[in-house]
Parts: sequence; structure tokens; C-alpha cells
Amino acid sequence: NKLVTHLNSDASGGSLTIGAGNTNQIKIICMTATAGGTFTMSSNIAGNAVITFNNVGDTSTLLYTNNKWFVIGGTANVTY
Repeated sequence: NKLVTHLNSDASGGSLTIGAGNTNQIKIICMTATAGGTFTMSSNIAGNAVITFNNVGDTSTLLYTNNKWFVIGGTANVTY
């Protein structure tokens, strides 16, 4: 897994999936462009959270520990 993932959404958006990480790994996701679409991410996130990237500048910082990605920061919308 790369440290940083940039999202560029067309009008239809999509779903983002990242695989398992290594213990204590950090992952940063940033929406850098959108034509109105939204990306959602829900697989392998602690607490069954859903992370939604709607706007340019939406970010999420994740920590992989205890076999899950934990949201530890960012500006993207997180729902549990």
C-alpha cells in the first residue's frame, strides 16, 4: 500500500477499497478533483465506519492496527 492515495472522481463517483495493512501503518487519502461524484469507503474500517469523500480537499488519515483501519484524522465525513 502506498502512503498517500489521491481520489479523482467523475460525476458518477465510486467505492474505494484498500487492503489490509501492516500493524501501525499510516494511510492518507485525499480527494484532489471531482466532477460532482462521491467516493465512499467502508471495507475493513474499524467500528463499521463509512468514510465519504464529497469535495476537493476532503481527507482521511488512517492507522492500521488490530487487523482494521482506524480513522485518526481528516476532513472527510465519517459515520458509524
